[in-house]
Amino acid sequence: MQKLRISSETVSQLCRRISMTRFKKNGFLALLAVVVLLQLSQLCQAQDIYLLPVVGGPDAEGKDNGYLNAAEQSVGNICAVFQSNVPWKNLIIYGNPKKWPGQQKDKQSLTGPELRNAIKTCPAGSNDTIVVYWAGHGRGDRVTERHYLQMANGQLLERYSIVNDVLKKRVRLSVIITDTCAESVAGPGAFPAIAAAVVISPLFDELFIKARGLVDISSASPGEYAFAITSPLLGCLFSQVLACPRVSLEENPHLNYLARNRDERKKWPEVIGELQGHLDAWFKECQSSPNASDLMKNQERQTIWVVTRPLPGEATITTTTHCCCCQRCGLLKRLIQRIRARRAARRCCCGCCCN
Repeated sequence: MQKLRISSETVSQLCRRISMTRFKKNGFLALLAVVVLLQLSQLCQAQDIYLLPVVGGPDAEGKDNGYLNAAEQSVGNICAVFQSNVPWKNLIIYGNPKKWPGQQKDKQSLTGPELRNAIKTCPAGSNDTIVVYWAGHGRGDRVTERHYLQMANGQLLERYSIVNDVLKKRVRLSVIITDTCAESVAGPGAFPAIAAAVVISPLFDELFIKARGLVDISSASPGEYAFAITSPLLGCLFSQVLACPRVSLEENPHLNYLARNRDERKKWPEVIGELQGHLDAWFKECQSSPNASDLMKNQERQTIWVVTRPLPGEATITTTTHCCCCQRCGLLKRLIQRIRARRAARRCCCGCCCN
């Protein structure tokens, strides 16, 4: 689908023509036509998804302890799932030399300034979606209740700064997902072969195209650790629940959620609830392993932390299977009903009977 844009000059010309027609005496119809044209100018743009996958840096002591290998594998799995659900023409991954230039070094690791600059230079338009997926070490501050990410240069980056930078882009949908600890805290796998998507899958269409506003997800709630495993599968627990292409859908019912549900239409609240159920089951299974760490054995669960925020002027995060501006359509219908009611009242003011 090519991007089509209706310029303001085109809209003004059409409005001028409308005013010269027989609708000139009917101001409400002219207003209705203008509203429809403005909606058309937004809907005629093909919506793209801009994906920024990032692996964090070493922990505070400069050690890797295998976690970053798991984080790298998890980020690779996420990229693979997006590529298999979204057509290439509508998926722009950071580093694309033509559409989103940028060079990721050290296994997709970025420093804090590099990450924020990548968001700043993202060419997404007002009708597009930005997805930031970050996996690596992190920590929470119990005093200030802030969440920090450990970047490639060893420095900490406050998580909210990423959220704030993405919101400044004023795009249709912003999705920030981090798979990292939210508690105060002191060998790579092979990426799977993927089949490129020809059309966007129903699940990704519902979550990343038709939804509007902000979806902000952390794999652990404040005060909790986020865990990763290296055997039998390499990856972070939450990311494995989301995407683990190397596992068949029959092999483990709790992993690879996005691929398992790719042909279904589900909204974010339903998806978050189901993800938490699968994460609980997978956490308990890994916790009972003899290789589980003491930290994992002493933590009851890993709880997904999520915040959703609507676009300005809208009440909730909205998704629809009909059109992407259903709320505005509903407002327009109510406006038309009120105008008709007022006209009927004026016609009946003489006391006659109007049917």
